Amino acid sequence: MLDKQLIIQEIAKRHKVVLGEDDPIFSIIYLHDVIFDQYTSRTDQTVQSLAMEVEAITARYRENSRELAEQIIGKAVEVARIEIRKSGNETADAWRSQMVELLEQQAGHLSAARSASRLALVAAGMSAFALLAGVMTLVILA
Repeated sequence: MLDKQLIIQEIAKRHKVVLGEDDPIFSIIYLHDVIFDQYTSRTDQTVQSLAMEVEAITARYRENSRELAEQIIGKAVEVARIEIRKSGNETADAWRSQMVELLEQQAGHLSAARSASRLALVAAGMSAFALLAGVMTLVILA
């Protein structure tokens, strides 16, 4: 509630009108104060309601963002896995092709055939290692 003495002093100072403490204008001021308190209470309730709605919207947005990020990451991992497998297969095919060429070139010579055989074993080991590395990478990425 407002201070009557302060109101009486301000009215006298600004408007040169002297009010008494039992002046009927105070009933209007009181009514205004009650209405203002009700309005303020309703405004506070509305602000609290809006804050709760904003919080709920933010939570939904956060969840949607998390789901979208999971989808994007999942797709990226799948693409990476396919590319790694493809690269491993291409590498193995290239090694096989090179080994076949070397074997064909050295087919007439026994010592050359032994060298080619060793290279084929090394290539097979490297292919197995590349395949193992690719599988390990897929396991780590998955």
